[in-house]
Amino acid sequence: MVSRHTLISMVMCIVIPHVKCSSRQDLQMLHDQLFQGYNENLGPRFNQDEPISIHIAFNLYSINDFDDKSEKLSITGYFLLTWTDDRMSWDPLQHGNITSVLMKASRVWVPPLFIGKPYNKVAKIGNDFIQINYNNSGTASWIVPDLYAISCPANTAYYPIDKQFCEIIVAAWGYKKGDIAFVLPSHTVTTYDFSENGMWNVLSTQIRTAENPLGDYVVMTIEFQRRPLFVILVFLLPISFIGILNPLVFLLSPDPGERSGYGVTLMLSMAVFLTAVSDKLPSTSEPHLARVCIYLLMDLMLSLMIMIFTIFGLKLHNHQDTPIPCWIKKFVLTSLKHQRDSYQHSLTEENRNQPKTPKWRKNIVQAINEETLVNEKDGRHKGRTTVQETTRDENRHNDITENYDNCKQCSWSDVGKVFDKYCLVLFICLQTCRFAVTTIDTMIYLYTSSDL
Repeated sequence: MVSRHTLISMVMCIVIPHVKCSSRQDLQMLHDQLFQGYNENLGPRFNQDEPISIHIAFNLYSINDFDDKSEKLSITGYFLLTWTDDRMSWDPLQHGNITSVLMKASRVWVPPLFIGKPYNKVAKIGNDFIQINYNNSGTASWIVPDLYAISCPANTAYYPIDKQFCEIIVAAWGYKKGDIAFVLPSHTVTTYDFSENGMWNVLSTQIRTAENPLGDYVVMTIEFQRRPLFVILVFLLPISFIGILNPLVFLLSPDPGERSGYGVTLMLSMAVFLTAVSDKLPSTSEPHLARVCIYLLMDLMLSLMIMIFTIFGLKLHNHQDTPIPCWIKKFVLTSLKHQRDSYQHSLTEENRNQPKTPKWRKNIVQAINEETLVNEKDGRHKGRTTVQETTRDENRHNDITENYDNCKQCSWSDVGKVFDKYCLVLFICLQTCRFAVTTIDTMIYLYTSSDL
């Protein structure tokens, strides 16, 4: 006996034909009709000579990883493929107002697409368990999510502020040129529900079609940049600090234990950081060698040169057996003279900056000097005047000058001190030049890349 609810449903389906009231039997009949004589190996066009139009779009969920050393890009997303199969069309009024139906991919024709430049193996896009949605006009919509691993050459020339350009190629297998026409609904990759990556920041995306003698294909380009804060804080700043500390070895006392230990420690620290950074970079020289490796090698060479000059300076400080050559003696005495002249110039500047003596005090001093001269002529007292004090200071200054001019000898310790002074200035200049070159090169790269 038919229930009351069933009768009401049947009446509504008869009275209101536009209401969906499909049953399992209607769906079964539709399947039987659609797959009657259906061959999934044949193309979806009645005229097999016409090109098959495939609309293709891609939505990016996340960049899972980009390995610089293995040059592997792993992304998660889905393809949205749309095409028309005239064999999968029907009249909804004859099948319980069914306007769409899901089909297993293994039972119908699907475009044989694959990912070009894969990292592991060539595999087709799609799986049999992912169903295809057909509407009554025969239009198929296939959403294919997956994890895609692509081979992408890494350009680490400006590591860690480098930008990467990776291309994902989608092509049809087994079809000659002109059999399949790719249509792009959008010229960019969509990023609905995109999840940010802690190491990489997506800058831009692009989808375009290209062609070659074998047929048309789709090229998806993803531009992303490294987030450099971690590398700068953990690697580059400590290396810069070590580079600043390197020339300061010449300020230490000429003790072999202190200087050699200080220099060797800094040189080994630089070598450790160079090894740590090189482990993160690909072991290739093309397309570009990482500039950070060149800069670290320059720092290592500076540390090595500083160590060599330090050892030579210690030999000068402790070399007391042989006489000093004349040209070295002249050079050292000239350097010491420049130091003395600069010291005298500073004393003169200090005297100039002292407050001037008032006029009334000058008159008193002049009167005292005149009285002192009279007393000296009469022999009544000994001079204890300002003129005598000034004369004594001048005599002492002349004695110092005379002693310096009469000094024709210098020790190996003096030679070592002058050598340390010039080495300190030399390596500070070299380290400053290295930092300036690095900064200018980085700024040029950032300026030119931003314009692109």
